[in-house]
Amino acid sequence: MSLHQALRNALDREEFQLHCQPQVSTSSGAVIGVEALLRWQRPDHGEAFPGPFLPVLEETGLIVPVGTWVLRHACMAYRELRNAGMPLPNIAVNVSAKQLQQVDFFDCVMSVISEAGIDASALELEITESTFRNRVDRGHSLVR
Repeated sequence: MSLHQALRNALDREEFQLHCQPQVSTSSGAVIGVEALLRWQRPDHGEAFPGPFLPVLEETGLIVPVGTWVLRHACMAYRELRNAGMPLPNIAVNVSAKQLQQVDFFDCVMSVISEAGIDASALELEITESTFRNRVDRGHSLVR
């Protein structure tokens, strides 16, 4: 419960950070894109990787507003990198099952893309492995 409250406060206090990790072609060594990675800069604990807190975000539903935050910041970071002259074809952002289940998910994505002023083809949405695994384990289809 305390971690849940700390995560809620982290969103309000803007303690989350986004790191852009280059995606590199194994054949050419060229940077072919970037992947958005979430980190939590905890005031009393330092930088936290998502492994320990991601399940809490999922269980509590906080993954939806945090996921929107990640999406927005990733698109803005991509725009800034492109404006700085980096020839990046795309940015990859992980998406959870709870985000996909939101009625307005598509509208949210399109709004963020428009707000960032980037081409929709530049955004690569990646379904997290746990999303896929959980849906398949429960016999659900990922396509409606």
